[in-house]
Amino acid sequence: MKDYLKKGVRIFYHGDMANDEGLGTITNRRTDSWGTFVDVKMDDGRKFALLSIALFSEEYEGHGGTRFVTEEAYRKFRQAAMRNLEKDLNFGRRYGDFDRTGHFFRKSSSIEKLEKKLKRDCEFMVDGRLRGGRIIKETKLGYVVGYHDPTYREIELLKDKVKLL
Repeated sequence: MKDYLKKGVRIFYHGDMANDEGLGTITNRRTDSWGTFVDVKMDDGRKFALLSIALFSEEYEGHGGTRFVTEEAYRKFRQAAMRNLEKDLNFGRRYGDFDRTGHFFRKSSSIEKLEKKLKRDCEFMVDGRLRGGRIIKETKLGYVVGYHDPTYREIELLKDKVKLL
């Protein structure tokens, strides 16, 4: 009966069209004749009250069908996704790549140089949204991070605003 959803457990909320995704903490758990419910305080200040534990999934699948999961399940999904991305990048680096029409081509040296720069995974907040990306370089005060939103962008962030994974 989802006993892992206790007070103090960190959760990830996937969000939807009207609500941003984010991380939070379970602040209260109670059971009554209607079921078991939890209250959640998000890191950005939002509060969700009386969430049925039926809304929580044990495994994050990366889509709207799994709105609430533990932070641990979310991290596990992200790490697997990053491993798959790295595998795809390595395949392309080693063997070239295919264009939209299925024709084989070699990657340009500028793309290969950019991919070599991308080193460490990280998470950070941009415009109130949790983002994932890769560290490109370290500066005196922070990092330059590359991420997609929906096109490739780079942003410089202070070190305390970036969580290395």
